[in-house]
Amino acid sequence: MNRSLFFVIACLSFTNAFSQNSVVLDEVTSGLSKPIGIVNDGKSNFLYVVEQGGTIKKFDPIQKSSPELFANLTSKVNSNGGEKGLLGLAFHPKYDENGFFFVNYTTASQSIIARFKALNGVFDLASEKIILSVAQPFSNHNAGDLAFGPDGFLYVPMGDGGSGGDPGNRAQNGQELLGKILRLDINTENAPYLIPADNPFVSFSTVKPEIWALGLRNPWRISFTKGGDLYIADVGQDKMEEINFHAANDKSGLNYGWRCKEGTDNYNTNGCGDLSRFTNPIHTYLHSSSNGCSVTGGHVYEGSMESLKGKYFFGDFCSGKMWWLTNVSGVVNTEEVFNMGGGQLSAFGLSTTGEIYVTGYNQGEIYKINDPTTGFDDLNQPSSDIVAYPNPTNGKIFIESDFLKKNPLLILHDATGREVLNTKVSNNSKVELDMALFPKGVYLLSLRNENTWISSKIINE
Repeated sequence: MNRSLFFVIACLSFTNAFSQNSVVLDEVTSGLSKPIGIVNDGKSNFLYVVEQGGTIKKFDPIQKSSPELFANLTSKVNSNGGEKGLLGLAFHPKYDENGFFFVNYTTASQSIIARFKALNGVFDLASEKIILSVAQPFSNHNAGDLAFGPDGFLYVPMGDGGSGGDPGNRAQNGQELLGKILRLDINTENAPYLIPADNPFVSFSTVKPEIWALGLRNPWRISFTKGGDLYIADVGQDKMEEINFHAANDKSGLNYGWRCKEGTDNYNTNGCGDLSRFTNPIHTYLHSSSNGCSVTGGHVYEGSMESLKGKYFFGDFCSGKMWWLTNVSGVVNTEEVFNMGGGQLSAFGLSTTGEIYVTGYNQGEIYKINDPTTGFDDLNQPSSDIVAYPNPTNGKIFIESDFLKKNPLLILHDATGREVLNTKVSNNSKVELDMALFPKGVYLLSLRNENTWISSKIINE
């Protein structure tokens, strides 16, 4: 698994190979089957991968370990059809104490939100508690994500019931749970769930009290920031994909417009009334062979790499393109940063330390997004934390750093961004590399663990 993916929008050269127009994706595990979700448990280094067929695997991205089975739900899951299966996973905020985790899966005709228990990491299939079941009139638009908000409540995005064009107008019907985001209090043993007292429609007779937001078509991944902002990626109909945003201090009960609107355009306005009441997305992109046709929502980066902080990563499943989005005081900018190829980008995931990972759906692989701004031109002076000598070299080079005592990964990228070396260093203060094994050129040497990444330029003559 010593591969990385690298993409540069600008012309590639030694001085811009790690420029702001690029990201490096390092493969951290493989051997998965149709991965469509990546979730952390809130405490450990493990990442948990949702496989559409009904299993959950876990692995350690720092050690780049092989995936191992965590939970097998295949006896309960119906994955017949492209949009059915085990679709979502969220761990209880106190999972390390109670062992509870929640899943969203489909049967032949329903979406099921259920709680299971894995005390001390041992999964118990018989522990299932059904939280909610929602009839699905069609096989598509099942959405499927789950997320706990900073308030401790479970947020459940629901698709509009499927087919095309929302023929039952379910997303605008307050008596339907489909086409909504639900907000549930699952901290009870006496009922499947409770209604939070501050849900926006608790006192409305025309809107079900579980509903927190309306007007969604097929929200494929939602995510909260640490500050409580919510990003919602909603798959479009025929014209455009959209990213919706709910600031932490905004009122709840927003209506994002579907089917009256698709993105910022009118779609089917019959019976919609005043269109100004709908909340427009903060970003849209048109369907095309270049852009794609099915948005995959991601996360805001909150890890250790300064150049990525505050950027919301999202992509498109059809095209494989990946973008980041900045949203500062309502001013939104986007930039394309990668292209994985079609049929790949099904999900993004976040580690407990805020690092972002992406799926390779067809290949069954998981990649970590790494710093796109560490340019070779920024490394003319070696990092003060790394001493590499002799540099330039035409043979052996010695690496000294106190960071080597922290058992980091030692990674070497060539000038095209290809990962040519990836090895674990164990409690050393000095290591030796034989650069005669590699072609002449400029290399980026990195020492990193989950929390820190330091780099230095090496010239191999």
